[in-house]
Amino acid sequence: MIRALLLGAFVAVLVTPSLAASDLLLTIDGVGNVRIGMTLRESGRTIGARISVPKDGGSDDPQECSYARRADGRDANISYMMHRNRIVRIDIGPTERGQSVAAVRTAEGIGLGSSEKQLRQAYGRRVRVEPHPYGDANDHYYVLKDAGGRRGIIFETWDGRVSQFRVGRYPEVRWIEGCS
Repeated sequence: MIRALLLGAFVAVLVTPSLAASDLLLTIDGVGNVRIGMTLRESGRTIGARISVPKDGGSDDPQECSYARRADGRDANISYMMHRNRIVRIDIGPTERGQSVAAVRTAEGIGLGSSEKQLRQAYGRRVRVEPHPYGDANDHYYVLKDAGGRRGIIFETWDGRVSQFRVGRYPEVRWIEGCS
C-alpha cells in the first residue's frame, strides 16, 4: 500500500508542469505571497515593495474601488483591485512594450500565452467555458470556482490563447470593466 502511494506521488510530480524559480504561483487565494483580503500595507510587506494606487488607478477614496500597483514599476502586468481597503481581485494582463513583467502561472502551468487546449487538459471538467463578452466565436472565458463559490479564476482567451487572467472573490472577479 505504501509503495503504491509513493509511486502515485512520484508519477504526479513527473506529470505536473514545473514552475521556473522566477515564476509567481497563482492560486485561488492570490498570487505569490499576496492574498485576497490583504491590505496594501500587508501585501507590500510580503513582497518587499510599496504597493500604491496611481493617480489613474481609480478613486482616491480607499473605501471605493481602485487599482493598485507596485510603486517601483516592477511587475507591470500585475494589478490589485482594492475595495474597502482590501485586495479583492488580482489581475494578470498584457503590458506596454518595454515594461517589467512577472511570469505568473498556476500550479498546472497555465499563464499568459497558454492555449485553450492546455486549459482544457489542465482543468478538464472543473472549468466552465463561456463566450467572451467582447470577443467573437474564437474568444472565451474559462471560469474556475472554489468549492464554496466565493472565489474564482477567470482566464480570458483571444484567438485561442490566454491574453489575461484574474483571481478574486465574487462578485468582483466577474466584473468585466474592472472598477467601472
